[in-house]
Amino acid sequence: MKKLIGVMLVKNEDWILGMSMRAALKWVDELVVVDDRSWDDSLSIIQEISGENPYRVHYSLWQPMKEVETESRYKPGEKFMKQIPDNSDPWWNEMDVRQHSLLLARKHAATHVAIIDADEAFTANLLPSVRDRILSLEPGVAIDYPMVPVWGDIDQYRADDCVWSRSQLSVAFADDSSLTWKPAGDGYHHHHRLPYGISRVERETVSSGGVMHLQFAHRQRLTEKHVHYKLSEVLRWPGRKSIPEINSMYEQALDENGMKLMACPEKWWEGYRKERIVLEGKSWYYFEIRKLLKEHGKEKFAGLELHGF
Repeated sequence: MKKLIGVMLVKNEDWILGMSMRAALKWVDELVVVDDRSWDDSLSIIQEISGENPYRVHYSLWQPMKEVETESRYKPGEKFMKQIPDNSDPWWNEMDVRQHSLLLARKHAATHVAIIDADEAFTANLLPSVRDRILSLEPGVAIDYPMVPVWGDIDQYRADDCVWSRSQLSVAFADDSSLTWKPAGDGYHHHHRLPYGISRVERETVSSGGVMHLQFAHRQRLTEKHVHYKLSEVLRWPGRKSIPEINSMYEQALDENGMKLMACPEKWWEGYRKERIVLEGKSWYYFEIRKLLKEHGKEKFAGLELHGF
């Protein structure tokens, strides 16, 4: 029997989670939510939506682990190694968290897995067809849908010829035991949306809509996110990319040259809880940026475009 389980990673997503979780539960059988130590109201939102959908939401708190040497309580003098939560690790180890979510989906008997970021939702006009389309995939095969970059607020999207308007998002795959998420050989944890081992990616064409990506819906939030990404690149993987390469990669999300905006059709938002989206206010990235600049000094990031930080 086929079963579609969505996997959603959460880190301080209370600004959008009340909408995006409910949107996902309209087309997946069950939803695995892995929370990486959120300190905002994400957990209370997850609990609320879980109560609305008994047995359909599977919550897990992600914590990185470390090995420590410990003396046995029962055999004095005898030591052994054990794993404990590493609360000193501040980083978002995306590949490890994604793999954890995949193992949980398998535990709950997923045959097909949907990749749903917390700031994404299918346009509602596609909901009648998307589940059956995903369940038609053979093991090891993934599917892409067009990205809809919702830009500036939640009622308009970017419709020019920018990279985001032409982008496709990998949204699901039929599971195979060989598939896995893992860091790159140098430990790099970003920008690998599909697990390794996918044999083929099918591309779905639609006449209207796709996957609404809401990271672009608020300029300041978007800026904070990508400045944080830049700092992370420099601190975690020094030398992997040059400063100009880092700037070029992350400034793409902020480039509005030639921008053309169009209103989102009402059918894209039909049945969704738009009032649960809160765009205003500082994101968690803002506070992390301030902390990293204070800890390492601004000179550590010389040459990066930090947009006033």
